[in-house]
Amino acid sequence: MTKLCSLLFSKSDTISAAEFDKHGTLNEIHQGKNFLQSSQKIIPNTWLLLDNQSTCDMVTNKDLLTNLRKSDGYLILKMQTGIDKTDIIGDMPRYWRPIWYSPNVIANILSLSNIIEKHRVTYDSAKGNEFRVHKDDGSIRIFKQSAEGLYYLDMAKHEKHATLVT
Repeated sequence: MTKLCSLLFSKSDTISAAEFDKHGTLNEIHQGKNFLQSSQKIIPNTWLLLDNQSTCDMVTNKDLLTNLRKSDGYLILKMQTGIDKTDIIGDMPRYWRPIWYSPNVIANILSLSNIIEKHRVTYDSAKGNEFRVHKDDGSIRIFKQSAEGLYYLDMAKHEKHATLVT
């Protein structure tokens, strides 16, 4: 895994994420504005957030993944609780690429930029205010807007945690 990952997991005004290869060589680093997680609101661990500011996928709920294993490289994240390093990746049923796993992050995030590599995604603010991921089999996964403005798919409501790709 050598793609830049920018994840937005900090209460400070900037966030950084860095991805390294198996030899510890820095591939890239990114800093940007962050996703603010209120200390009074908790994101359910069954929600998958569709995030247009993240460039990699990250899961905190290991029950959403299978085949957890060590990666050839690792990811370092600057988060509200400090620095986190993970070298664990896993597979999500019907998702085409490995996903980083860390129990220390605040949400399960799928990168919109990764989703659009494989699927058409539509959004209409006048009809539902939701993102629709159009799967190859003709079905659609809907990411609804929460009261806090986050777009999510609640995996607890999907049989066997089926996700996006057939």
